[in-house]
Amino acid sequence: MDDFKPGPARTRSTAVSTLAVVNLILGGIRLVLSVLAIWLLVLVLNEGPGASPDLLKLIGFIELLLLWPVLLIFAIFSIVAGILLIVAGMGLWQRRRSSRTLTLVLGALGGVLASLYGNNLVGEIADGLPTFEGAAFSLLGLLVHGSYCIFVFVVLMNRKNATEFS
Repeated sequence: MDDFKPGPARTRSTAVSTLAVVNLILGGIRLVLSVLAIWLLVLVLNEGPGASPDLLKLIGFIELLLLWPVLLIFAIFSIVAGILLIVAGMGLWQRRRSSRTLTLVLGALGGVLASLYGNNLVGEIADGLPTFEGAAFSLLGLLVHGSYCIFVFVVLMNRKNATEFS
């Protein structure tokens, strides 16, 4: 009975724990914003163009009627991504290998999104003076998704950190 000798204690990387918390926070933010976007879309569709719309409001409402299925699909994908971020964050906290793989996939997806936001920003600048809203949106997307991608790959591809996953 006394032959049990504990091995050296495994140290937990602060970087992996921080990445787990980042996943949980980003997943929560993504979920809240996606549900809010769906709620606003439904609210605008129910309200209609108003009692006495001008031509511009009417055209905008018709565009929204045509685009709402696409917007809804994007919002649903965003909700799924938020759920996956939360699941990956909880798994990273417990050092599960499958969560490491899921986070690497989400990091790669973040890199793809960052390149799309960057391409959009460059396109706006090349077309002339970009609007503040468009440039800010593209820059924010580029920074958030690009930073996440870099952080994921720097932390999870580190050999020392990779040994923590069973």
